[in-house]
Amino acid sequence: MQMPTPTPGPAGGSQQAGGSSSSTLPSLSRCETVDLARLQQLQRVAIFDLLDEFSGRKILALDESLIRALDLIVEVQDLVEHGAEVRKLSPDPIVSDAPQMIFLVRSLSFQLAEWIAAQIQRDEQSHQMRGVAERTYVLAFVPRLSHTSVQILQEKNVYESIHFLRELPQLSMFAIDDDLLSMEMADIFGDYHLAQDPSSLYEVALALHQWETSFFPQGFKPKISSVGRAAKYVTDVLCSGRLSAGSGGSSKNAAGGAAHDINQSPEGAAGSGGCGYLKPPEPSQLGIPTVIDFSSRTSLNKRRQQAGAALSELKGNNNSIDQIVLIDRKTDLTSLLCSQFTYEALIDQEFGISTTKTQLPSNVVGTEVGVGGPNSTRAVRLGNDDPLFRDVRYCHVSQLGPLLHKRTLKMQEIEAEKDSIQTVQDMQGFMVKLKALTLEKPLLSAHVNLAAFLNESKGQPDFQREWKLEDAITSCSDTSGRALTGIEEGMDSGWPLRTVLRLLCLYCEVYQGLPSTNSFEQLKRGILQVYGYEVLPLLQNLEATGLLTGPRKNATDHKRNWSQIKKDFSLVVDDQNGEADAFSYAYSGYAPLSVRLIQKLGWRGSISDSMALLAGPVCEAERLPKKTKDKEQKQKTIFVFFIGGVTYGEIAALRKLSEMEKGERKFLIGATSFTSPEKLFRSLEPAALHQNLVPALPQDQVDKSRGQRTASEERGGSGVLGALPGRSWFGLG
Repeated sequence: MQMPTPTPGPAGGSQQAGGSSSSTLPSLSRCETVDLARLQQLQRVAIFDLLDEFSGRKILALDESLIRALDLIVEVQDLVEHGAEVRKLSPDPIVSDAPQMIFLVRSLSFQLAEWIAAQIQRDEQSHQMRGVAERTYVLAFVPRLSHTSVQILQEKNVYESIHFLRELPQLSMFAIDDDLLSMEMADIFGDYHLAQDPSSLYEVALALHQWETSFFPQGFKPKISSVGRAAKYVTDVLCSGRLSAGSGGSSKNAAGGAAHDINQSPEGAAGSGGCGYLKPPEPSQLGIPTVIDFSSRTSLNKRRQQAGAALSELKGNNNSIDQIVLIDRKTDLTSLLCSQFTYEALIDQEFGISTTKTQLPSNVVGTEVGVGGPNSTRAVRLGNDDPLFRDVRYCHVSQLGPLLHKRTLKMQEIEAEKDSIQTVQDMQGFMVKLKALTLEKPLLSAHVNLAAFLNESKGQPDFQREWKLEDAITSCSDTSGRALTGIEEGMDSGWPLRTVLRLLCLYCEVYQGLPSTNSFEQLKRGILQVYGYEVLPLLQNLEATGLLTGPRKNATDHKRNWSQIKKDFSLVVDDQNGEADAFSYAYSGYAPLSVRLIQKLGWRGSISDSMALLAGPVCEAERLPKKTKDKEQKQKTIFVFFIGGVTYGEIAALRKLSEMEKGERKFLIGATSFTSPEKLFRSLEPAALHQNLVPALPQDQVDKSRGQRTASEERGGSGVLGALPGRSWFGLG
């Protein structure tokens, strides 16, 4: 969402890769499981109901963490049409004469509370000096208000200045694609596994409960299978019945601050955007009026009546989820730390993707004449409404070039048809093709340039060294510590910190820690000398979560467990092994453990003993009454939810698995966020260090640190990478 500054205006919008400006909302017209387009519509009207509840002009001050998520359901122009001046909540004062201000936040941190308090105090002083009426303040939470938030407001002495509190439980999960949902909460892994705070897992349980309440027929609750401690916690909360006990928050009125139902509107009528978390969403309109009648609530009530029928229809048509599978990210860190080789995953690893958008160098995808400099970037939306990206996003990098070449030849064939036109009908058919060609040509050019850039980066010597080290670690062939020596060499040669940490964490995951306490301390000293002592808090957090550790207790047994897990689940495969392993293409020969678990879903059969080797408990909860199914209905839909994040490689593998099973099972994929090694590290480091993951270290400092480390002397300058076994699956190696 492009924030208007300093006054509201139409959304600037993002650009399709090489295309023109278009809607930023994801296209959800091809849903085969749950109708996520209806979810998107219900979320839109929840926002509009909140705005229309407070008639007239108002400021909508957005928590920065919500801006990209809101991009998935509304555009700035939509909000402007409902009377909102859209601003970003920050320490800078918001100057406006609008009589109302709505703060829309995800969770109220001390920093956000300070900003809100400062804004209210500045407003009150200004209004007293000018002798004007006080502003009405509304604090709306996504998805729910917490008791901690109320305490923070009280500590900041602003609780009594807030006239209304609201909740928007409909915004707990956002539709990214036709079969993909995300809570857009990247910190859940660290909250639970580092801070030992289960409140974020309670948010996950509430989101899943809200999903069931909104989209499943009353009384139907599908079976839950869970892997890992975090997944078991969420399962226990869902099965406990506590979530149906009452509302998730409270509200107060403007006059005396007395508590009343959170659904109560300023006029005393039923509210809208702030419905109690555990109640069904208030009915709202599915369409968006161009002009809003702010002096009357007739249009608002009509919207609710129309959406009431739509929500009932939605519940009746979406009784298709047969099972929910919850996977704790901590159970399968290997799939997170291993390299992924699909087009979309490589874009995320290289540039980062957030809510279908990425920032690409202008010299890669091109830019408009006179816009930006040689080092400028361009916002590009990687949406499923781009037909070319939809076709290539899950392609392996080795097959990307031939596929794009084929599209180029097809485009040239269409252009050549103009020479063979003889009739009016021929001309009409050619014009239709030409129109589509005009739209696709800049997209193709941008994707060709981007694919060439990614292919070149993966062919660099540093990546090949990194790839061989990764293979040596995952194959458990590093019996003499050569992989660790190779990582140290990479540090000395200037590898980015994220690369070093990824390989070290992968080593610890496979071998259950580094070989000895001395080697662990030596590596930490080396990292601090090369990358600076400002990364020490990150190292401490990685150690606290068990990602980067010295030798663990019973490390030998755990190492044998990894070898057994790898064997039992066939995690390392060859491309000659047949169709059953086809989804391993996403990792070039590694089959993600999380996807293997889904493939072998059942867990009480031949792999039940292997499940005991996994990190964390494995549970199944049968919730009654069971769903009655037509005996002839063969297709099943599994809702797979990753707690702690899902990788784009896993998404590609799950979609390939569904394709392999010829539609017998469809997967609806959900996650707390999208993750990658760098995103994981960012979530575990203090916010002030977010710019230090790839340090620009002067060469003299590198040379100095190299001379201080005994490991360099032991190596004698000779590399070890040539002696490591390499893998050449799918044309790599």
